[in-house]
Amino acid sequence: MELRNLFSKVNLINFMLLTIPVSYIIGNLVLNLNIIILILISLFFYKGKIFSDKLTNLDKIIIMLFLYIFLNGVYNNFFNLPDNAKENIIFVKSFFYLRFLVLYFVLKFLIKEDIINLEKIFKFYSLVVIFVSIDLIIQYFIGFDIFGFEATSRRLSGPFGDEQIAGSFIQRFFIFPLFTIIFFLSPKKNLVLNLSIFLIISLSAIGILLSGNRMPFLLFSMMLAFFFFFKKEVRNALVLTIILFSFSFLYFLNSNINFKAHYIGVVVEANKISNYLKLKISGKSMLHLKSSYVKEIESGVLTWQENKIFGGGIKSFHYNCRSINPEKWTLYGGVNCNQHPHNYYLEAVASLGILGLLIFLIMIFMIILTSAKEYFSIKKTSRIKNLIYPFLVLFFTEIFPLKTTGSLFTTGNATFLFFIIAFTVGLTEYNSKRDSYEQ
Repeated sequence: MELRNLFSKVNLINFMLLTIPVSYIIGNLVLNLNIIILILISLFFYKGKIFSDKLTNLDKIIIMLFLYIFLNGVYNNFFNLPDNAKENIIFVKSFFYLRFLVLYFVLKFLIKEDIINLEKIFKFYSLVVIFVSIDLIIQYFIGFDIFGFEATSRRLSGPFGDEQIAGSFIQRFFIFPLFTIIFFLSPKKNLVLNLSIFLIISLSAIGILLSGNRMPFLLFSMMLAFFFFFKKEVRNALVLTIILFSFSFLYFLNSNINFKAHYIGVVVEANKISNYLKLKISGKSMLHLKSSYVKEIESGVLTWQENKIFGGGIKSFHYNCRSINPEKWTLYGGVNCNQHPHNYYLEAVASLGILGLLIFLIMIFMIILTSAKEYFSIKKTSRIKNLIYPFLVLFFTEIFPLKTTGSLFTTGNATFLFFIIAFTVGLTEYNSKRDSYEQ
Protein backbone atom coordinates (compact mmCIF):
# COMPACT_ATOMS: atom_id res chain seq x y z
CA MET A 1 0.00 0.00 0.00
CA GLU A 2 2.80 2.42 0.92
CA LEU A 3 4.67 1.58 -2.30
CA ARG A 4 1.51 2.23 -4.32
CA ASN A 5 1.05 5.61 -2.63
CA LEU A 6 4.69 6.44 -3.29
CA PHE A 7 4.13 6.06 -7.03
CA SER A 8 0.66 7.59 -7.10
CA LYS A 9 -0.10 10.12 -9.81
CA VAL A 10 -0.05 13.01 -7.35
CA ASN A 11 3.36 12.03 -5.96
CA LEU A 12 4.83 11.50 -9.43
CA ILE A 13 3.65 14.91 -10.59
CA ASN A 14 4.94 16.62 -7.47
CA PHE A 15 8.27 14.82 -7.79
CA MET A 16 8.74 16.18 -11.33
CA LEU A 17 7.92 19.67 -10.05
CA LEU A 18 10.30 19.30 -7.12
CA THR A 19 13.22 18.48 -9.39
CA ILE A 20 12.88 21.57 -11.62
CA PRO A 21 15.54 23.69 -9.81
CA VAL A 22 17.90 20.70 -9.75
CA SER A 23 17.33 20.29 -13.50
CA TYR A 24 18.34 23.93 -13.98
CA ILE A 25 21.66 23.17 -12.31
CA ILE A 26 22.31 20.00 -14.34
CA GLY A 27 21.50 21.64 -17.67
CA ASN A 28 18.95 22.31 -20.41
CA LEU A 29 18.77 18.72 -21.62
CA VAL A 30 17.63 17.47 -18.22
CA LEU A 31 15.32 20.46 -17.77
CA ASN A 32 13.70 19.74 -21.13
CA LEU A 33 13.22 16.08 -20.19
CA ASN A 34 11.80 17.16 -16.85
CA ILE A 35 9.07 19.39 -18.27
CA ILE A 36 8.24 16.96 -21.08
CA ILE A 37 7.80 14.09 -18.61
CA LEU A 38 5.73 16.36 -16.35
CA ILE A 39 3.49 17.26 -19.29
CA LEU A 40 3.13 13.64 -20.47
CA ILE A 41 2.37 12.28 -16.98
CA SER A 42 -0.23 14.98 -16.37
CA LEU A 43 -1.88 14.40 -19.76
CA PHE A 44 -1.90 10.64 -19.17
CA PHE A 45 -3.56 10.90 -15.76
CA TYR A 46 -5.96 13.80 -16.34
CA LYS A 47 -6.39 13.79 -20.14
CA GLY A 48 -9.05 16.21 -21.35
CA LYS A 49 -9.77 17.59 -17.88
CA ILE A 50 -6.75 19.84 -18.22
CA PHE A 51 -8.40 21.72 -21.09
CA SER A 52 -12.03 21.35 -19.99
CA ASP A 53 -12.41 24.71 -18.24
CA LYS A 54 -13.86 27.61 -20.15
CA LEU A 55 -11.09 29.74 -21.59
CA THR A 56 -10.60 33.12 -19.96
CA ASN A 57 -9.67 36.22 -21.97
CA LEU A 58 -6.12 35.82 -20.68
CA ASP A 59 -6.02 32.19 -21.84
CA LYS A 60 -7.13 33.33 -25.28
CA ILE A 61 -4.38 35.95 -25.47
CA ILE A 62 -1.74 33.38 -24.44
CA ILE A 63 -3.05 30.93 -27.06
CA MET A 64 -3.01 33.75 -29.62
CA LEU A 65 0.63 34.50 -28.79
CA PHE A 66 1.71 30.88 -29.30
CA LEU A 67 -0.40 30.50 -32.44
CA TYR A 68 1.17 33.67 -33.81
CA ILE A 69 4.69 32.40 -32.97
CA PHE A 70 3.98 29.15 -34.83
CA LEU A 71 2.38 30.74 -37.91
CA ASN A 72 5.08 33.39 -37.92
CA GLY A 73 7.65 30.58 -37.87
CA VAL A 74 5.98 28.84 -40.81
CA TYR A 75 5.95 32.07 -42.83
CA ASN A 76 9.55 33.07 -42.08
CA ASN A 77 10.91 29.56 -42.48
CA PHE A 78 9.40 28.87 -45.90
CA PHE A 79 9.10 32.37 -47.38
CA ASN A 80 11.60 34.60 -45.58
CA LEU A 81 14.44 32.34 -44.41
CA PRO A 82 17.84 34.11 -44.43
CA ASP A 83 20.36 32.63 -46.84
CA ASN A 84 22.81 31.85 -44.04
CA ALA A 85 20.25 30.09 -41.80
CA LYS A 86 20.08 26.37 -41.14
CA GLU A 87 17.37 24.57 -43.08
CA ASN A 88 13.95 24.63 -41.34
CA ILE A 89 15.46 25.88 -38.05
CA ILE A 90 12.78 28.56 -37.56
CA PHE A 91 9.91 26.13 -38.21
CA VAL A 92 11.36 23.46 -35.90
CA LYS A 93 12.00 25.92 -33.05
CA SER A 94 8.55 27.50 -33.47
CA PHE A 95 6.83 24.12 -33.38
CA PHE A 96 8.63 22.86 -30.29
CA TYR A 97 8.07 26.16 -28.50
CA LEU A 98 4.40 25.11 -28.30
CA ARG A 99 5.35 22.82 -25.41
CA PHE A 100 5.36 25.86 -23.14
CA LEU A 101 1.72 26.54 -23.99
CA VAL A 102 0.87 23.00 -22.87
CA LEU A 103 3.04 23.48 -19.77
CA TYR A 104 1.06 26.62 -18.89
CA PHE A 105 -2.30 24.82 -19.06
CA VAL A 106 -0.97 21.76 -17.22
CA LEU A 107 0.45 23.78 -14.33
CA LYS A 108 -2.63 26.00 -14.10
CA PHE A 109 -4.86 22.93 -13.92
CA LEU A 110 -2.69 21.28 -11.25
CA ILE A 111 -2.80 24.46 -9.15
CA LYS A 112 -6.54 25.04 -9.50
CA GLU A 113 -7.28 21.41 -8.62
CA ASP A 114 -5.00 21.62 -5.56
CA ILE A 115 -2.84 18.75 -6.84
CA ILE A 116 0.47 20.54 -6.28
CA ASN A 117 1.86 20.32 -2.77
CA LEU A 118 2.96 23.93 -2.38
CA GLU A 119 4.52 23.37 1.03
CA LYS A 120 6.86 20.67 -0.31
CA ILE A 121 7.66 22.79 -3.37
CA PHE A 122 8.60 25.80 -1.25
CA LYS A 123 10.67 23.79 1.23
CA PHE A 124 12.62 21.78 -1.34
CA TYR A 125 13.30 24.80 -3.57
CA SER A 126 14.54 26.53 -0.42
CA LEU A 127 17.13 23.82 0.19
CA VAL A 128 18.41 24.12 -3.38
CA VAL A 129 18.77 27.92 -3.15
CA ILE A 130 20.58 27.67 0.18
CA PHE A 131 22.89 25.03 -1.27
CA VAL A 132 23.79 27.17 -4.32
CA SER A 133 24.47 30.22 -2.11
CA ILE A 134 26.73 28.25 0.25
CA ASP A 135 28.51 26.63 -2.69
CA LEU A 136 29.32 30.08 -4.13
CA ILE A 137 30.72 31.25 -0.78
CA ILE A 138 32.89 28.12 -0.58
CA GLN A 139 34.09 28.66 -4.15
CA TYR A 140 35.06 32.27 -3.41
CA PHE A 141 37.07 31.61 -0.25
CA ILE A 142 38.58 28.20 -1.11
CA GLY A 143 39.02 28.65 -4.85
CA PHE A 144 36.77 25.78 -5.94
CA ASP A 145 33.28 24.60 -5.05
CA ILE A 146 31.91 21.31 -3.69
CA PHE A 147 31.99 19.74 -7.17
CA GLY A 148 35.53 20.93 -7.88
CA PHE A 149 34.62 23.80 -10.22
CA GLU A 150 37.32 26.43 -9.93
CA ALA A 151 36.68 30.11 -9.22
CA THR A 152 37.29 32.73 -11.90
CA SER A 153 38.61 36.24 -11.34
CA ARG A 154 35.34 38.17 -11.15
CA ARG A 155 32.36 35.88 -11.82
CA LEU A 156 31.60 32.66 -9.98
CA SER A 157 29.38 29.88 -11.26
CA GLY A 158 29.13 27.56 -8.26
CA PRO A 159 27.50 24.24 -9.23
CA PHE A 160 26.63 25.52 -12.72
CA GLY A 161 30.16 24.87 -13.99
CA ASP A 162 30.85 26.76 -17.22
CA GLU A 163 27.52 28.64 -17.13
CA GLN A 164 27.79 31.81 -15.07
CA ILE A 165 24.13 32.04 -14.13
CA ALA A 166 24.22 31.24 -10.41
CA GLY A 167 23.20 34.79 -9.45
CA SER A 168 20.21 34.70 -11.78
CA PHE A 169 19.18 31.34 -10.32
CA ILE A 170 19.29 32.64 -6.73
CA GLN A 171 17.44 35.83 -7.66
CA ARG A 172 14.67 33.85 -9.31
CA PHE A 173 14.25 31.22 -6.61
CA PHE A 174 15.13 33.02 -3.38
CA ILE A 175 11.47 33.84 -2.68
CA PHE A 176 10.98 30.18 -1.80
CA PRO A 177 13.19 30.06 1.32
CA LEU A 178 11.99 33.54 2.33
CA PHE A 179 8.31 32.69 2.10
CA THR A 180 8.79 29.18 3.44
CA ILE A 181 9.71 30.84 6.72
CA ILE A 182 6.76 33.24 6.55
CA PHE A 183 4.09 30.80 5.31
CA PHE A 184 5.01 27.30 6.42
CA LEU A 185 7.39 27.55 9.36
CA SER A 186 6.01 30.71 11.01
CA PRO A 187 8.13 30.80 14.18
CA LYS A 188 6.02 31.93 17.12
CA LYS A 189 8.68 34.25 18.51
CA ASN A 190 9.36 37.42 16.52
CA LEU A 191 13.06 37.17 17.33
CA VAL A 192 13.31 33.73 15.71
CA LEU A 193 11.26 34.90 12.71
CA ASN A 194 13.40 37.99 12.15
CA LEU A 195 16.65 36.06 12.61
CA SER A 196 15.55 33.37 10.13
CA ILE A 197 14.52 35.94 7.51
CA PHE A 198 17.73 37.89 8.10
CA LEU A 199 19.88 34.79 7.54
CA ILE A 200 18.04 33.77 4.35
CA ILE A 201 18.13 37.22 2.76
CA SER A 202 21.78 37.73 3.75
CA LEU A 203 22.85 34.34 2.40
CA SER A 204 21.02 34.94 -0.89
CA ALA A 205 22.39 38.48 -1.21
CA ILE A 206 25.99 37.39 -0.64
CA GLY A 207 25.52 34.49 -3.08
CA ILE A 208 24.27 36.82 -5.82
CA LEU A 209 27.01 39.34 -5.07
CA LEU A 210 29.76 36.71 -5.35
CA SER A 211 28.30 35.34 -8.59
CA GLY A 212 29.16 38.61 -10.29
CA ASN A 213 25.77 38.66 -12.05
CA ARG A 214 25.07 42.37 -11.80
CA MET A 215 21.53 42.54 -13.20
CA PRO A 216 20.21 39.77 -10.88
CA PHE A 217 21.73 41.73 -8.01
CA LEU A 218 19.80 44.87 -9.02
CA LEU A 219 16.58 42.87 -9.49
CA PHE A 220 17.13 41.21 -6.10
CA SER A 221 17.37 44.68 -4.54
CA MET A 222 14.16 45.69 -6.32
CA MET A 223 12.37 42.63 -4.95
CA LEU A 224 13.51 43.46 -1.42
CA ALA A 225 12.04 46.94 -1.86
CA PHE A 226 8.68 45.41 -2.83
CA PHE A 227 8.78 43.14 0.20
CA PHE A 228 9.73 46.01 2.50
CA PHE A 229 6.73 48.11 1.48
CA PHE A 230 4.12 45.34 1.27
CA LYS A 231 5.30 42.65 3.69
CA LYS A 232 5.72 43.91 7.23
CA GLU A 233 7.08 40.51 8.31
CA VAL A 234 10.41 41.27 6.62
CA ARG A 235 10.95 44.93 7.55
CA ASN A 236 12.93 44.46 10.76
CA ALA A 237 15.05 41.73 9.22
CA LEU A 238 15.69 43.88 6.13
CA VAL A 239 17.17 46.67 8.21
CA LEU A 240 19.66 44.22 9.74
CA THR A 241 20.37 42.74 6.31
CA ILE A 242 21.15 46.12 4.77
CA ILE A 243 23.65 46.83 7.53
CA LEU A 244 25.38 43.44 7.17
CA PHE A 245 25.31 43.56 3.40
CA SER A 246 26.80 47.06 3.27
CA PHE A 247 29.81 45.86 5.26
CA SER A 248 30.06 42.68 3.16
CA PHE A 249 29.88 44.64 -0.09
CA LEU A 250 32.64 47.02 1.03
CA TYR A 251 34.76 44.07 2.15
CA PHE A 252 34.53 42.30 -1.21
CA LEU A 253 35.12 45.53 -3.14
CA ASN A 254 38.30 46.31 -1.22
CA SER A 255 39.64 42.75 -1.14
CA ASN A 256 39.32 41.95 -4.85
CA ILE A 257 40.38 44.40 -7.60
CA ASN A 258 38.58 42.52 -10.38
CA PHE A 259 35.46 42.28 -8.27
CA LYS A 260 35.53 46.04 -7.63
CA ALA A 261 36.01 46.93 -11.29
CA HIS A 262 33.21 44.57 -12.30
CA TYR A 263 30.58 46.19 -10.07
CA ILE A 264 31.70 49.78 -10.59
CA GLY A 265 31.36 49.06 -14.30
CA VAL A 266 27.57 48.99 -13.85
CA VAL A 267 27.51 52.76 -13.40
CA VAL A 268 29.76 53.30 -16.41
CA GLU A 269 27.67 51.08 -18.69
CA ALA A 270 24.39 52.62 -17.47
CA ASN A 271 25.74 56.05 -18.35
CA LYS A 272 26.70 54.85 -21.85
CA ILE A 273 23.24 53.38 -22.42
CA SER A 274 21.65 56.64 -21.27
CA ASN A 275 23.82 58.61 -23.70
CA TYR A 276 23.00 56.13 -26.46
CA LEU A 277 19.26 56.66 -26.00
CA LYS A 278 19.68 60.45 -26.08
CA LEU A 279 21.81 60.29 -29.22
CA LYS A 280 19.47 57.76 -30.85
CA ILE A 281 16.45 60.00 -30.34
CA SER A 282 18.31 63.07 -31.63
CA GLY A 283 19.78 61.16 -34.59
CA LYS A 284 23.36 62.15 -33.81
CA SER A 285 26.48 60.05 -34.39
CA MET A 286 27.34 57.34 -31.85
CA LEU A 287 30.78 56.30 -33.07
CA HIS A 288 32.41 57.06 -29.72
CA LEU A 289 30.18 54.76 -27.66
CA LYS A 290 32.37 51.71 -27.14
CA SER A 291 30.01 49.45 -25.19
CA SER A 292 29.02 45.83 -25.77
CA TYR A 293 25.64 46.50 -24.14
CA VAL A 294 24.92 49.45 -26.41
CA LYS A 295 25.99 47.40 -29.43
CA GLU A 296 23.53 44.67 -28.45
CA ILE A 297 20.68 47.17 -28.14
CA GLU A 298 21.55 48.74 -31.50
CA SER A 299 21.84 45.28 -33.05
CA GLY A 300 18.33 44.48 -31.84
CA VAL A 301 16.94 47.72 -33.27
CA LEU A 302 18.66 47.29 -36.64
CA THR A 303 17.60 43.63 -36.89
CA TRP A 304 13.98 44.60 -36.18
CA GLN A 305 14.15 47.21 -38.94
CA GLU A 306 14.88 44.42 -41.42
CA ASN A 307 11.40 42.90 -40.79
CA LYS A 308 9.34 45.50 -38.93
CA ILE A 309 5.83 44.03 -39.04
CA PHE A 310 6.31 40.28 -38.62
CA GLY A 311 9.94 39.98 -37.54
CA GLY A 312 12.23 37.22 -38.71
CA GLY A 313 10.84 34.33 -36.63
CA ILE A 314 12.17 32.89 -33.39
CA LYS A 315 15.84 31.85 -33.39
CA SER A 316 16.39 34.02 -36.48
CA PHE A 317 18.13 36.96 -34.79
CA HIS A 318 21.68 35.74 -35.36
CA TYR A 319 21.08 35.15 -39.08
CA ASN A 320 19.13 38.34 -39.81
CA CYS A 321 21.57 40.45 -37.81
CA ARG A 322 24.48 39.21 -39.91
CA SER A 323 22.58 40.22 -43.06
CA ILE A 324 22.38 43.91 -42.05
CA ASN A 325 23.92 46.29 -44.55
CA PRO A 326 27.19 47.62 -43.01
CA GLU A 327 26.17 51.13 -44.07
CA LYS A 328 23.50 51.05 -41.35
CA TRP A 329 26.00 50.43 -38.59
CA THR A 330 26.14 53.48 -36.35
CA LEU A 331 28.37 52.17 -33.57
CA TYR A 332 32.08 51.80 -33.24
CA GLY A 333 32.98 48.28 -34.34
CA GLY A 334 29.65 47.55 -36.04
CA VAL A 335 26.95 45.32 -34.57
CA ASN A 336 27.06 42.43 -32.13
CA CYS A 337 25.25 39.54 -33.81
CA ASN A 338 25.06 37.19 -30.86
CA GLN A 339 22.28 34.61 -30.60
CA HIS A 340 19.92 37.24 -29.13
CA PRO A 341 19.98 40.96 -28.17
CA HIS A 342 19.92 40.28 -24.40
CA ASN A 343 16.52 41.85 -23.78
CA TYR A 344 13.13 40.12 -23.94
CA TYR A 345 11.39 43.02 -25.67
CA LEU A 346 14.10 43.67 -28.24
CA GLU A 347 14.21 39.98 -29.04
CA ALA A 348 10.41 39.78 -29.25
CA VAL A 349 10.17 42.69 -31.70
CA ALA A 350 13.15 41.50 -33.78
CA SER A 351 11.80 37.94 -33.94
CA LEU A 352 8.04 38.52 -34.01
CA GLY A 353 7.76 42.09 -35.28
CA ILE A 354 5.55 44.89 -34.01
CA LEU A 355 2.50 42.63 -34.17
CA GLY A 356 4.08 39.92 -32.03
CA LEU A 357 5.42 42.43 -29.52
CA LEU A 358 1.94 43.94 -29.19
CA ILE A 359 0.40 40.54 -28.35
CA PHE A 360 3.23 39.89 -25.86
CA LEU A 361 2.62 43.26 -24.17
CA ILE A 362 -1.14 42.68 -23.99
CA MET A 363 -0.48 39.33 -22.30
CA ILE A 364 1.80 40.95 -19.72
CA PHE A 365 -0.68 43.78 -19.05
CA MET A 366 -3.57 41.34 -18.57
CA ILE A 367 -1.60 39.11 -16.19
CA ILE A 368 -0.59 42.05 -13.99
CA LEU A 369 -4.06 43.62 -14.10
CA THR A 370 -5.96 40.40 -13.38
CA SER A 371 -3.65 39.18 -10.61
CA ALA A 372 -3.23 42.57 -8.94
CA LYS A 373 -6.99 43.16 -8.98
CA GLU A 374 -7.61 39.76 -7.37
CA TYR A 375 -4.78 40.28 -4.88
CA PHE A 376 -6.10 43.60 -3.57
CA SER A 377 -9.65 42.25 -3.36
CA ILE A 378 -8.71 39.35 -1.04
CA LYS A 379 -8.79 39.65 2.73
CA LYS A 380 -5.43 40.28 4.38
CA THR A 381 -5.56 37.03 6.33
CA SER A 382 -6.11 34.87 3.23
CA ARG A 383 -3.46 32.22 2.57
CA ILE A 384 -3.98 32.58 -1.19
CA LYS A 385 -3.34 36.32 -1.01
CA ASN A 386 0.02 35.61 0.61
CA LEU A 387 0.87 33.02 -2.05
CA ILE A 388 -0.07 35.21 -5.01
CA TYR A 389 2.17 38.06 -3.88
CA PRO A 390 5.64 36.47 -4.28
CA PHE A 391 4.75 35.07 -7.70
CA LEU A 392 3.40 38.44 -8.83
CA VAL A 393 6.63 40.14 -7.71
CA LEU A 394 8.69 37.45 -9.48
CA PHE A 395 6.69 37.93 -12.66
CA PHE A 396 7.21 41.69 -12.54
CA THR A 397 10.98 41.36 -12.11
CA GLU A 398 11.16 38.68 -14.82
CA ILE A 399 9.53 40.95 -17.42
CA PHE A 400 11.16 44.18 -16.18
CA PRO A 401 11.84 46.04 -19.46
CA LEU A 402 15.23 47.56 -18.59
CA LYS A 403 17.03 44.39 -17.58
CA THR A 404 19.50 42.41 -19.65
CA THR A 405 18.32 38.86 -20.20
CA GLY A 406 19.03 35.58 -21.84
CA SER A 407 16.93 34.61 -24.83
CA LEU A 408 13.16 34.61 -24.43
CA PHE A 409 13.02 31.48 -26.56
CA THR A 410 15.50 29.23 -24.73
CA THR A 411 14.41 26.34 -22.53
CA GLY A 412 15.59 27.87 -19.24
CA ASN A 413 14.00 31.28 -19.63
CA ALA A 414 10.78 30.09 -21.29
CA THR A 415 10.28 27.40 -18.62
CA PHE A 416 10.70 29.87 -15.80
CA LEU A 417 8.54 32.57 -17.41
CA PHE A 418 5.57 30.29 -18.05
CA PHE A 419 6.10 28.51 -14.73
CA ILE A 420 5.66 31.87 -12.99
CA ILE A 421 2.76 32.88 -15.25
CA ALA A 422 0.97 29.58 -14.59
CA PHE A 423 1.40 29.88 -10.82
CA THR A 424 0.34 33.53 -10.77
CA VAL A 425 -2.74 32.96 -12.93
CA GLY A 426 -3.54 29.56 -11.40
CA LEU A 427 -3.56 30.87 -7.82
CA THR A 428 -5.65 33.85 -8.89
CA GLU A 429 -8.23 31.64 -10.59
CA TYR A 430 -8.11 29.14 -7.72
CA ASN A 431 -9.17 31.90 -5.35
CA SER A 432 -11.94 33.09 -7.69
CA LYS A 433 -13.18 29.51 -8.08
CA ARG A 434 -13.23 28.99 -4.31
CA ASP A 435 -15.11 32.24 -3.77
CA SER A 436 -17.75 31.25 -6.32
CA TYR A 437 -18.29 27.93 -4.50
CA GLU A 438 -18.64 29.68 -1.15
CA GLN A 439 -21.27 32.02 -2.56
